[in-house]
Amino acid sequence: MTAHDVETRRRRTPATRIAVPACLVLAAVLLVGCATTTPADVATPSVSAQPGSVIGTPSRDNGYPALDDVTRDITAIRYATTARDGSPRSANGVVFVPRDDPPRGGYRIAAVAHPNTGASSDCAPTSYPGLLGSLGSVAYFLAAGYVVVFTEDPVTVDDAGTLTDAGDGTATATARPHPFLEPYSGAHTMIDGVRAARTVVASTSADWVAYGVSQGGQASWAANDLADSYGGGLRLLGSLSISPSADLRGLVDKMQAGTLSVAQRVALPVVLEGVSAAFPGFRIEDYLHGSMLAARSVFLSCTGDQESAKTGIATAAPASDFRPSSSAAADRLRDQLGQFAVPLPSVRATAPMFVAYGTDDTLIDPRWTVDAVRRACRSGDTVDLRVVQGQPHGTLDLGPAPQDWVDDRAAGRRAPNSCAGL
Repeated sequence: MTAHDVETRRRRTPATRIAVPACLVLAAVLLVGCATTTPADVATPSVSAQPGSVIGTPSRDNGYPALDDVTRDITAIRYATTARDGSPRSANGVVFVPRDDPPRGGYRIAAVAHPNTGASSDCAPTSYPGLLGSLGSVAYFLAAGYVVVFTEDPVTVDDAGTLTDAGDGTATATARPHPFLEPYSGAHTMIDGVRAARTVVASTSADWVAYGVSQGGQASWAANDLADSYGGGLRLLGSLSISPSADLRGLVDKMQAGTLSVAQRVALPVVLEGVSAAFPGFRIEDYLHGSMLAARSVFLSCTGDQESAKTGIATAAPASDFRPSSSAAADRLRDQLGQFAVPLPSVRATAPMFVAYGTDDTLIDPRWTVDAVRRACRSGDTVDLRVVQGQPHGTLDLGPAPQDWVDDRAAGRRAPNSCAGL
């Protein structure tokens, strides 16, 4: 997600108060990421910055009036994190402190990763009073007494991870688009967000949970896989991944067969944008053609913007507009998407997992989710898989199940495991 100055945030949407239920609200979302071109003058941590350290001065943020009744403090931050290769990145986040006094041992922390919000420079969810659909998730954890850190995608600097001089003595970074589906950087962003939250809020414990929908669900899954190796000093209680974009390799088969759903057609330009950011030399023209290629900018706009136009263009486009230019191109894309898949190879999840999907999900094929869970089970992970009949992507009504599951992890109760039935 494009970085924006945490001390000078601008709200495009009027800050009207809305009712927030105390139960977990899963927002309707579209797809898996936020692939924006980051401005070249974004401040970036030095190589010596410790992951999770706060960059600059945190600022009081009053831009979320719907949460006034459940928060005592809201702070906008920028913090240091790392890419997959360990090179420095910075990320934006917002830390929400509940009104309840901290329990003995300090507040537990919930890291909430956002779903796709769009691919233009004004699509950062923290710039909007409703967090572009994630407000309900934040509200649930606040009502449950958690400090919440809401994280955005990290800023990606040049290949060397170095800073350049802007000409006025100010250190700036040459930025590239963030590879929004890349799970390692997504996991690091969540884990380092928890570290940064502990710096901002002294009365916190090392206990935390990871939560996300769609792209955020992939990030929370990856954070669980890496919490043991990357999250030293913290104790992950569990992760919740709702409609996770766990493995998108099946998109390539549908592209070749001409069987992409409308939702998948709409999502594909954003998926390809993320792959392009991660793999130098990637040619989007090998996968989008005709009207889809010509209208590419429309599909990269913010979630909610031009949705009818996106659907109309994608529906009218012939299957040939989505077909890989060759079998070799299809194989390359399948391999590249496989490098974004979770569970991550050769690791075992640190803590129990809660994974849920709807049977009517036309974006993330339910079979892809089940196959990813089966791979996790073969690695020895503990997964509570919830299947919601008749519900689509990202709009799952799970009742009290997520709340009960989180409460049980906090209480130290044994986690249920669906692996035996898979």
